[in-house]
Amino acid sequence: MQHINIIFITLFISFLWGCTEVIDLELKTAPERLVVDAIITNEDELQIVFLSKSMAYFNENEPEPVTGAQVSIGYKDLMIELRESIEHPGYYFTEPYNLNLQPGTTYTLHITTNAEKGDHPEYYTASSTMPNNISLDSIQMQLHEILDVWQVLAWFQDSPNLSNYYMFRLKKNDYLFTSRPKDWTVTNNTFFRGKYVNGLWVQSISADPARNIMNEGDKIILAMNSITEEFYNFIVALQRENTISSPLFGGPPANTPGNISNGAFGIFTTMMVDTLSLYYDPLLHD
Repeated sequence: MQHINIIFITLFISFLWGCTEVIDLELKTAPERLVVDAIITNEDELQIVFLSKSMAYFNENEPEPVTGAQVSIGYKDLMIELRESIEHPGYYFTEPYNLNLQPGTTYTLHITTNAEKGDHPEYYTASSTMPNNISLDSIQMQLHEILDVWQVLAWFQDSPNLSNYYMFRLKKNDYLFTSRPKDWTVTNNTFFRGKYVNGLWVQSISADPARNIMNEGDKIILAMNSITEEFYNFIVALQRENTISSPLFGGPPANTPGNISNGAFGIFTTMMVDTLSLYYDPLLHD
């Protein structure tokens, strides 16, 4: 009799697991908002501001660009107008020499949307002060056999009596290893304020032979970005929101807080960039 009960319970549990029902959830969609992606650097390249519309978390389409906006960046007594790209709608740009980027200078982004559509114009703004420039002294690669990666190490002098924030990105030849925010290494100088940084591990490259990532003579370029505290906090929050949630069936992540006024999402920030490079040599780096 006991065996019969066990068999009955097992069949009953199997029956419960076999009962499935497709449930379509009606999720609320928040009103569209402006999303701003604007990082201004001292690099000799076009300074670009990308404007788009917010969309539902589970929407897998590309974001819709915001076109026809009036975009400008002001500093001191100057106001620089940005032009919208014809080939890439939603991208607004200016030549690097127009901004004369200097440490300690505050730059303000101004955006007016709906100006050409006859609708009620919406105005947005954000400001960022250019951080001090910290230069790399040298970089090196070394193989970590246990983790099966090449460690990219950096040497530099941190500024005394200042709270500094850094972001590290990596390229091989023309390929950007760190194209997504989750790949960026960000840190503050809490543990080395004012000290000489001697071989800090700042980026990694897979050494898995199956991936065949490195070839002799490849140029490795490390970019050390001196960033604002505001942008540091933004990236930390963004990386946290894009990790696997726990519990597994938790809700979608919240929008990462930025610094754009009038309820818009995104960030406007300035950063100083310094780069150094080396050439991969298997005899030295393996």
